[in-house]
Amino acid sequence: MAPTTPTGPPRQVVAGDSWRWKVADLSDYPQSEGWALKYELAGVSTTLSITPVWQTSGDDASSWLATVTTTETAALDAGTYTLIARVEGSGDYDGYDYTVDVETGEQIRSGYNHWLVTVTPDP
Repeated sequence: MAPTTPTGPPRQVVAGDSWRWKVADLSDYPQSEGWALKYELAGVSTTLSITPVWQTSGDDASSWLATVTTTETAALDAGTYTLIARVEGSGDYDGYDYTVDVETGEQIRSGYNHWLVTVTPDP
């Protein structure tokens, strides 16, 4: 049996491992209205763009599935990184782009909210 996909982004990961998580559809920015979810991981050695894919079937149906390959994570140095979530509109919302709370998916209207991810060295 395949392992269950964790919900929400990780707090600690290992460089060289693949990372995978799912996010429920965002109520304020639903996929059905043309919104796409994106993440940026910025920190010690690089910036990594992560583009979740909308799932239409299987255990992860009706959610965004973020996958980061071992090749992508192997290039990361150990340390603390900042994970930022954004939504980008299309169709009627083309040109709209918002930073959203990584946990809730709500638009950040003041201040700056981010998620810290600790990357440990590849053993």
